[in-house]
Amino acid sequence: MKTIIHICLFLLYTSANAQEVFKEITNKNIQTSRIFVSGNELSYPLIELGSGQVLNFEFDELTTDAKRYQYEIIHCNNLWQKSEVYKDEYAEGFDISDISEYDYSRSTRVPYVHYSIQIPNEDIQLKISGNYVVRVFESDNPEATVVQKRFSVYELLVGIKGEVIRPLGTEKNDFGQEIRFSVLHTDFQIDDPFSQIEVEILQNGRSDQIITGIKPVFVRDNELVYGNAGEHIFQAGNEFRLFVMRDFRSFNMGVNQIIDTDSMYMVQLRLDERRSSKKYFSQNDMNGKYTVYVDNEWEHHLTADYAKVFFELKVDNPFIDGKVYLLGAFNGWKISDDNLMKYNFDLNIYEKQYYLKQGYYNYCYGFVSNYDNKLDVQKIEGSHYQTENDYLIKIFYKGFGERYYRLIGYKVLNTNTD
Repeated sequence: MKTIIHICLFLLYTSANAQEVFKEITNKNIQTSRIFVSGNELSYPLIELGSGQVLNFEFDELTTDAKRYQYEIIHCNNLWQKSEVYKDEYAEGFDISDISEYDYSRSTRVPYVHYSIQIPNEDIQLKISGNYVVRVFESDNPEATVVQKRFSVYELLVGIKGEVIRPLGTEKNDFGQEIRFSVLHTDFQIDDPFSQIEVEILQNGRSDQIITGIKPVFVRDNELVYGNAGEHIFQAGNEFRLFVMRDFRSFNMGVNQIIDTDSMYMVQLRLDERRSSKKYFSQNDMNGKYTVYVDNEWEHHLTADYAKVFFELKVDNPFIDGKVYLLGAFNGWKISDDNLMKYNFDLNIYEKQYYLKQGYYNYCYGFVSNYDNKLDVQKIEGSHYQTENDYLIKIFYKGFGERYYRLIGYKVLNTNTD
């Protein structure tokens, strides 16, 4: 089954710490929007320029009727703002391409239409590296954003070596993780690393956990060294909470109760508790990600059903100095009213309901202070230097006289392996 989809990149603005700001139109029917390297749902959305790698971008709309959408792609700078290059400089193909990839859900209580697109495709090829953002809108209302995601295209022009260490000798040694690394550019000339190079470090690929504005502490022959002792420290956090929702006929991990109604399933998760005063406990997780899956079914993107999932966090008294948010890749880590938890005074719990598709999920709870509006995961989840995390390092380069930032290298450092 087919319809026309049009997807367009949107001009983004950035906050003071260079985080990407999404300007999406609220549409409660849009769910499970994802972008990943084809064949690996848990991958970070980066592909090598000219490598033949493909990104899958997909989302569901909870409806029985398909809509008409359109798409285009726009290049961005390292801060996710629209770059200065023209479209024919960064892409080859149609400015606006029609795509007809969609299908209907199969034998689900909650009906939906599943849309998908591959990037690049026969209608558009990308010619340069850097950041890109994909934005979806209805063809008869191009100013209204339905959903958008970001991705990057890189060139392997420099190497990166590094490590994640416990930040000894500071007050953060018990709950922080410090990143030290070098950029090796034997075959790539960098005349002025202080003005030509921009570095970005993201914890678990999250734009809300990011360090930017980094400059090298040593410049050696063909090597840039980053990180003095006590620099580039992240709050380590805790291993993510997890639950499994792959079969509604039996209780999976983290599930307390399943209610079967004529129109949908309702899933109550086990009651969560604060972990800020508890010792570290090692467990496998997906670093905040999720994946769609159904037992004994094929084409999970079409056969997985949606359920109303009930999250509950036990707190004896509500916080008077801030708010609590439910966070994970499934909601884009956004500090927004959509993810704000409400306090139930009768049960002494924070609670939140969410429509989620069957699969494996990681999540956590975040506290945002009323005074500085900063996210603090430690207040609820605790933070331990032993926590397993990914750190994605991206190296951007803008030569003298050039009008855009190239992404000339990236590396993922893991606390357990690097």
